[in-house]
Amino acid sequence: MDNTNQQLPPNQNINQPQSYSQPRPKTSKTVTTVAMVVLIIIIIGGIGGYVLGTRKNQPITTSPTILPTTPMPTSPSTPDSTQPYVGDIVFPADSGIINVKEYGAKGDGKTDDTAAIQKAVSENLGKKEKGLTAIIYIPSGTYIVTNTILPKADSTVQGGWIPYLTLRGQHRDKSIIKLKDNALGYGSKSAPKAVLFTASSQPEGGSFDWIGKGEGNSAFHNFIFDLTVDTGKGNPGAIGIDYLGNNNGAVRDVKVVSGDGQGYIGLSLVRKSPGPAFIKNLIIEGFDYGIKSEHATYISTLEHITLRNQKIAGIYNRSHIFAIRDLQSENSVPTIIQEGKSGFITLIDSNLLGTSSQSAIDNRQGEIFIRNVAAPGYSSVIKNKGSVISGQSISEFVSNEPYSLFPSPQKSLNLPVQETPDVPWDPLDQWVSVQAYGADGSGRKDFDNSPAVQKAIDEANKLGKTTLYFPKGQYAFGDTIRIHGSIRKVHFMRSSLGVVNSPANKFGDGRHLMAIEEGNHPALVIEGGGRNFNTGSTVMSRFAYKHISSKTLVLKNLGGSYENVVGSGPVFFEDMQTCGIFRSTKVWARQWNPEGCAKPPDPFVDPKILNDGSDVWILGLKTERPTTIIETKNGGRTEVLGSLIYPVHPVPADMPAFINRDSSHSLSFVIYAHKAGASHQIIIEETRGGETKQLKKSQVLPRAQGSMVPFYAGYSNTR
Repeated sequence: MDNTNQQLPPNQNINQPQSYSQPRPKTSKTVTTVAMVVLIIIIIGGIGGYVLGTRKNQPITTSPTILPTTPMPTSPSTPDSTQPYVGDIVFPADSGIINVKEYGAKGDGKTDDTAAIQKAVSENLGKKEKGLTAIIYIPSGTYIVTNTILPKADSTVQGGWIPYLTLRGQHRDKSIIKLKDNALGYGSKSAPKAVLFTASSQPEGGSFDWIGKGEGNSAFHNFIFDLTVDTGKGNPGAIGIDYLGNNNGAVRDVKVVSGDGQGYIGLSLVRKSPGPAFIKNLIIEGFDYGIKSEHATYISTLEHITLRNQKIAGIYNRSHIFAIRDLQSENSVPTIIQEGKSGFITLIDSNLLGTSSQSAIDNRQGEIFIRNVAAPGYSSVIKNKGSVISGQSISEFVSNEPYSLFPSPQKSLNLPVQETPDVPWDPLDQWVSVQAYGADGSGRKDFDNSPAVQKAIDEANKLGKTTLYFPKGQYAFGDTIRIHGSIRKVHFMRSSLGVVNSPANKFGDGRHLMAIEEGNHPALVIEGGGRNFNTGSTVMSRFAYKHISSKTLVLKNLGGSYENVVGSGPVFFEDMQTCGIFRSTKVWARQWNPEGCAKPPDPFVDPKILNDGSDVWILGLKTERPTTIIETKNGGRTEVLGSLIYPVHPVPADMPAFINRDSSHSLSFVIYAHKAGASHQIIIEETRGGETKQLKKSQVLPRAQGSMVPFYAGYSNTR
């Protein structure tokens, strides 16, 4: 792919895109002044100076550092930390969804619907064609259950676990799965039991209990959306959702509540090995733990989370990696307890309301970076490794001294953050099916769906229709699809996308699968893709989406690469498995996993992310394969807030994880190595004014055979 700057044609107007998201109400917080910072340092003692020029063999310090910053920005949070609920989620009759009522579920709040829901799940998991799984739809109603809903074709056998489970309600507050009061098997915390459960396919190797627990690192495409889980009363051993998701997976717009405050865990991430996955707009009320996690792999990204009335901790973490934004807590116990030395948390823009003499965050071991966090009602925001850091609000804090190669402000870039735009869920008379214009979703590898899909888009534009959908299936393509005009949402309905066999396949010249062109709406949302099939070449991993429009583009719960031209609108990623080239644009990414790129020696994947003069903000990043992760050049600015770098294979000795060429970046990340040599020896390479320096693995904190960098600053005072 040509990495040179590309531009929009001169006749394309670049306007500031509008946003469908409403501004979130602001709350006032106390500003931590520089004088207070100095006073705290004097009181604590032994904190030491900033690491402004890390040198080889410099002793590693484990003392905390409070970072100076500008006045603390106000929180973006609403009282329940979720975006406003717009309306009911409904689908066309031919979309391929599976309605649990078609399997006998009543949803009347009285009938035991366990068997009906289980049958709907078991008969529609991806057991015939890998990854081709329907959306299990829960219409409005209260569905009583008495046992765990298991992702298996036969729920009575050992093992047999299957991923690719999508559970979607009609509305978060109307689609309720409720555990019967005093349900059999839910009475003991020593043998906890879940209401909803997701799992991995059988992993290759590793110390996983797949037979008994469904553990593994292949829990692909597990999604739970738009519903409430109520664990009822008299069920102290209940887990609301026992969630396992890898690469693409999400829990979004969900409530987990206990009818009497009892219960063990609201959202369990305890089994091996959760993440990368995206958890957004989640409310948990009651339970001993709101969220609990144990293991060192992988990373979970959380945004707009509300925790209320837990008995032990809002979040308990031993060794997992968390990237968290907008955590709202109302508790008389610590909001966060972290006590594993491999634990790693990045927390920003949060309000932790307490009624306790304890600290809101008890970081017993492990590393943590926090920014813009207030804890009214607690004695302090954080107790770090036994030392209380005074103050009920903190602008920026890191548990270890920050790293820098050149003189840099010892604070994060703090790039402006925008909420991911969304568009209204359109009434069904605004939906257009690609099959109505001749598309074939049967999985034929010799049938090019490109002309039919293009005709559907063109005709939708003539009629003013706004949502394009792909009824559940497998679709092969041979040429570029141009998305333009009236379309403002594309929903793949968990369909699989691939390329047609030659000679119909025209992608050999580097053309893209989809070109995002100008249209009638300020934003386009593309979401809900399944696992790729018959990819043959590197079309999805190299040439999936090309952004040549001034409109805002949102990509959610998908795989496939991204590239833009200079002058295109901003882009938002949520739960994306993609590499990309970003030219003079703005990027906001939540749960970004660029491991699905083509394999070396394909030059496109090194670096996985090229920031060429853009602002790139990332909450939660996970990678695999030995390449440079991000290169920032031509005045670009990159901010990474929580990341797991997992090379898997041996890394060349001269390959940096991050490169900064006369640009700006601030980073918080972990490099995980499961064997010797499978880790970057050069953590960061930075060039400023013709001079190049390197931060080596030997100079940063160890994490088993890998590394930890709680905070790195690399930009000049003038930026």
